[in-house]
Amino acid sequence: MKYTLRVGLALGTLAVGMFLYLKLDRELPSTGQNNKISEIAAEETISSENPVSPTSFAESGFNRFVTESSEEPRIQPVRIEQANGSRKVEVRKPTSPKPRFASLKDKHLAYLRDSEVLESKEGFDRDGNPTRATLVRANHKSFQNFIIRDTLSADKTEVKQSYVYIANHLLVQFKDTIADDDIREFEVKHGIKKSKNLLQENTYLFEYQDLGLAKQDRLEEETAIDPLVAYSTGNSLSYSTRVPNDTLYNTLWGLANNGQDPIGDTPFTPDMDIQADAAWENLTDCSNTIVAVLDTGIDPNHPDLKDNVLPGLSRDYSSANIDDFIDRQAHGTHVAGTIGALGDNQLGITGVCWKAQIIAVKVLGDEGFGTSEMIINGLTYVSQTNAKLMNLSLGGGPPSQLEVNAIATNTSAGKLLVIAAGNENNDNDLQPAYPASYEDPGIISVAALHGGGDLAVFSNFGQTSVDIAAPGQDIVSTIPTSLAPSPNEAYAPLSGTSMASPHVAGAVALFWSYAPDLTAQEVKAELLASSVTGNFSKAVNNSRSMDLNAFMDAVKAKATIQEVGDVIRPTRGSTFSLSLQTEEKYAPIQKIEIFHDEELIGESSGGATSIDIDVPLGFAEAEVFARVTDTQGRQFESQLIALDIDLNKDLTFGDVNALSLAGSASCKLVRVDGDGQEEVLYQASVSDKRSCQKLCDIVGPLVFSTKSEIQCSQGSTVIYQGKN
Repeated sequence: MKYTLRVGLALGTLAVGMFLYLKLDRELPSTGQNNKISEIAAEETISSENPVSPTSFAESGFNRFVTESSEEPRIQPVRIEQANGSRKVEVRKPTSPKPRFASLKDKHLAYLRDSEVLESKEGFDRDGNPTRATLVRANHKSFQNFIIRDTLSADKTEVKQSYVYIANHLLVQFKDTIADDDIREFEVKHGIKKSKNLLQENTYLFEYQDLGLAKQDRLEEETAIDPLVAYSTGNSLSYSTRVPNDTLYNTLWGLANNGQDPIGDTPFTPDMDIQADAAWENLTDCSNTIVAVLDTGIDPNHPDLKDNVLPGLSRDYSSANIDDFIDRQAHGTHVAGTIGALGDNQLGITGVCWKAQIIAVKVLGDEGFGTSEMIINGLTYVSQTNAKLMNLSLGGGPPSQLEVNAIATNTSAGKLLVIAAGNENNDNDLQPAYPASYEDPGIISVAALHGGGDLAVFSNFGQTSVDIAAPGQDIVSTIPTSLAPSPNEAYAPLSGTSMASPHVAGAVALFWSYAPDLTAQEVKAELLASSVTGNFSKAVNNSRSMDLNAFMDAVKAKATIQEVGDVIRPTRGSTFSLSLQTEEKYAPIQKIEIFHDEELIGESSGGATSIDIDVPLGFAEAEVFARVTDTQGRQFESQLIALDIDLNKDLTFGDVNALSLAGSASCKLVRVDGDGQEEVLYQASVSDKRSCQKLCDIVGPLVFSTKSEIQCSQGSTVIYQGKN
């Protein structure tokens, strides 16, 4: 809508200098007493002396594999202290080389390939690609037998893709509700036994005793064509999508990047972050948008998370104890901290949301991986809650129609899923990574950035399959207090698209709390439209990276004041017009306010077509800006416009006597019209020439016309005179 600002010029104080509007920044969250960041330790391996670590396969059969791997990094504490305006940084280098495994999935696959092989066979998939299936027995606390299904290169020398399944599991979804008698008949017919009911409607997990690749293949084929069955598939594994980290960055560069790496020598790009500090001017509280974190659980007792986690709604689908959602692996707590660690509490870090409501949905066990059955149960549970948003920092499994159905149940109800794109440095357009690559409009797939502004070397990418990138390398966040020397030291750095995804999830939660009336698709559209486009070395949707401040502004009504030229020789009460262009977004404009030098000088309701305002006269610029407020209370400020009120343009002044006059004399301002007659415009008794000149400066321009000559004098001394 277009408005006319009728600007009236009012008698005011002599203007000196420029009128400036300065917006004061909100105080940023404090991240530690006296700017001192506590010592942070991140142990990347486990040992007999330290049996549990933030990223270990805790309390599992993988202990043998991890402790025997001499190539796993051990990261020692790093301390950063702020003193006298400078930083003192002490770094103790890792005591072992960088890890050889790019991801947790790679680590697990290496472990399985080193385990006892029970059977192996080769074949071809439906597209004619060579395949290899391997049945292995592994020492694991939950499962013992696994099937590795590899897709090979044409010459069979390279593994192109790998998926892992639980060997004696079968997931079945029936077309309709099935009676107990029919299930027993189904069990006898196929030689299987029902193990549990999934939360997804008409879906069950079946198990069988006779191991063998032929048995598994036959069961999947036979059950798939059974007239009672809608879908049948193996029970595959998915993994947390972090990568091992060997350098501790004790700053939240993803939220505020000043261009400096305070610990190492990584070339950072200033402001290559999500612009959180500016966005927090709008809102810091995400409590209106419940976020479900489907991961390894969360530590609800962490001092930076305890007020933002909802224990009563949290669940564990990775074990038999539904209430045991406690994180013992660190991944889920780390993700939750990025989304919603408490802000401004004089402790540790802050999340994208300073206040939040987070549901822990444990679908990955303490080893860092979970089955398709666990993920389906977790997704189905979230569909039954009030959570509008999910974060899934996991992947690595094959496509599953049952997972597709569980996701669709959520997105059809207006929920969004933010999912990590994966850490294999793959093009997801060519080699999909699930669940991020499912074609559902409610999914936001996220790649990882490093502090220099490009994609991290490990990050998956894809021009059409990956939506956006966010900080994901060397991200410091919360870890379970049980894995730290003390609760106040329960922080560690991790890298991966797992760390990028919660930056986006936190941003969406903040935006959705600011604009709760928007639909999921509107939220996703504004996220992508407000993102920054760059030039990544790997393709991601036109190199889009997240800009939280622009994202928050996207929902607001807009206001733009048309630029104007000089206002030449105005007189008292004269008016001129400015054009104010406004744009309503998701709510009507309720109020328009015009400010001059932070002072409100005019306002109207949204339905007005003109606004009368007064600005002071003076020999300087008068700067104004507009603020629009919509019916939801969201505010947007226009650009600052300078009205160059040039009161004395084209006047030529005579010499000025700089000497003060003694005593009191009459100060007189006169105008000489075209007929030569003098008219006294102003007269007063003053003590010196300076006072007289000041009074003449104020009054003279108000009455000056193009046909006049003015003269200011004190007594018989002419202070100045001018002629057009």
